[in-house]
Parts: sequence; structure tokens; C-alpha cells
Amino acid sequence: MRKYFLLPIIFLAACASMLPNIEDQHPTGYSILVRIAPECTNIDIDNHGACLASAKILESKSPQDATLLFLAHWEESIFSSMERTQSAGEDWIDARTLSGAAVRNYEAKAMNKIAIPVLKAAYENANNKYARRMTRQADVIEPLSRSSFDTFREVHTRLFPNAP
Repeated sequence: MRKYFLLPIIFLAACASMLPNIEDQHPTGYSILVRIAPECTNIDIDNHGACLASAKILESKSPQDATLLFLAHWEESIFSSMERTQSAGEDWIDARTLSGAAVRNYEAKAMNKIAIPVLKAAYENANNKYARRMTRQADVIEPLSRSSFDTFREVHTRLFPNAP
């Protein structure tokens, strides 16, 4: 019985070791990232997505590009699995739904701890009207809220054409 308890732990450890190396893919962004979010020096299965997206955000050329990368990460990590589940007609609660909810919760925690502070740092570095306005929006992000996502995207869309 005890050996079956260890199988998921061994599996997760093996999966974590197979994650792509962020430092190799985004060396510039990663070097800045570890100063902002030191937990990205020890990447595991719970924070890999947020660390990877954050390294990309830090390599973006403008705050608008940073916002687009952040929105893509937010939508993929939090909402895409819920939408796939709903479109597949899986209304009942089963093991897949519960594990999907657990993954979304881990992703939301990682967004709060890593991706949102990195996005704010990218805005702070830009220091223009667009970045200042989006910083205020980033302060009120609720990762698990679809309306928070829609509001953040809407503000970005309204400000994008007026950006310097």
C-alpha cells in the first residue's frame, strides 16, 4: 500500500525534471526575473508556467507587448482548461474537474506571487501614460475571475491606440 502512495510523488518529480529550462530559452528575461521573483530560481511544476510567462514579459519591447503576453498566459493557464471542460459537456464533478480546479488554484497563486509583480515591474520600467494606467488595473487583478480578465483586457484595448 505504501508504494502506491509514492508513485504520484515520483511521477511529479519526473515531470518537473522534464520542464524546459527557462534560463536557456529567455536568458535576458530570466536574469531580471530572479531578482523580482526569487522563487523562480527553484522552478517546479507549480510555478513553471508563471516563471516562463514572466521571463517572456520581461523581454518584451513595450508595456503593450507585456500586457498581451500576460493576457495570453492568464487566459491559457486559468480559463482554457475550464472552457475545454465545458465545451466537452463535462458538467459533473469528477476527478478530472477536481484536479483541474487544483491546477487553476496553483496557477492563480503563481500569478499573484510571480506574474503580476513582474508585469507591474515592466510597467514601472516603461513609465508612460499607458503603463501608469495599466499599473492601477494590475493592482485589482483577481486571477480566477473572468470579469477581472475581461476588464483588464478592455482597459488595455481602450488605451492601446493612445499609447505613446
